[in-house]
Amino acid sequence: MKVNEKVIALSDHPEKMSQKRVKGVIYTIEAVRHCPNCGLVCINIGGIAPDQSKGLMCNCLHVIDHFGLGWTSVDHFASLDQTDKALESALEQEDYELATILRDIKK
Repeated sequence: MKVNEKVIALSDHPEKMSQKRVKGVIYTIEAVRHCPNCGLVCINIGGIAPDQSKGLMCNCLHVIDHFGLGWTSVDHFASLDQTDKALESALEQEDYELATILRDIKK
């Protein structure tokens, strides 16, 4: 994923430390960040860091600078050109609401 690419949110934000996002809404990537320890890719969709005093803690527990931005793993988004895979996954998980949204994007 790259800056200015359009992505669709595959989930809502489950916790206060996450960027606000709404499942099924299309966002534009404003910044991309990789963990230097494990390679996890995170994106910013316009949110700011919820807590300016702490760094970003990756899933591997490595702490990196958040540059004042909010970050979310790319696992919670799909590129608009990859909606087939996301649609298949939504159907397998019986998430018919998201499946309908993804189907309609393809039309």
